[in-house]
Amino acid sequence: NTRDRYRTSRCGQANCRLLQATRYRHTILKTTQKKKMKTTEQKVPTLRFPEFEGEWEEKKLGELAQLGSSKRVYISDYVENGIPFYRGKEITELKSNKQTSEILYISQELYDKFKVSYGVPKEGDILITAVGTLGNIWLVDDHKFYFKDGNLIWISNIQISNHFLAVLLERDKKEIEKTAIGSSQKA
Repeated sequence: NTRDRYRTSRCGQANCRLLQATRYRHTILKTTQKKKMKTTEQKVPTLRFPEFEGEWEEKKLGELAQLGSSKRVYISDYVENGIPFYRGKEITELKSNKQTSEILYISQELYDKFKVSYGVPKEGDILITAVGTLGNIWLVDDHKFYFKDGNLIWISNIQISNHFLAVLLERDKKEIEKTAIGSSQKA
């Protein structure tokens, strides 16, 4: 009768919806599994050194090192001789293995004050130019110096290979340049 057909029809529709929902869920699970497999595949490089095993971990730079800048040095703090005071220009020259020109200096006393109170760059730290020519990356060597606040990004207390990090940052220089606001020169 009509009433039974209506029930069957409604049950048929419900079963149909259930079947569609099950297929949809199955499709989503398969897609998710494929994505997970792709992600896993991407986290294991095809070329690797024998001492490295397992998957790569994605981390933020702030989890691997300390990011900062220097303390403010005023024009009145400049002296004729003393500790070199670098700006972006000098870091660009050092990165290019050029002799630094037009060096400014701060006193040994001011340097010592900064060293005790805030720390100073040390061998193995990384500086990145953030004003003028953006994205020049310099792995700090063993000589004493201080640098201009706001002009350079200071990466210190690096928990991974600093050479690897410098190469990685150099490789991703275009991404650094994309964050630029205002007028600047590309490195």
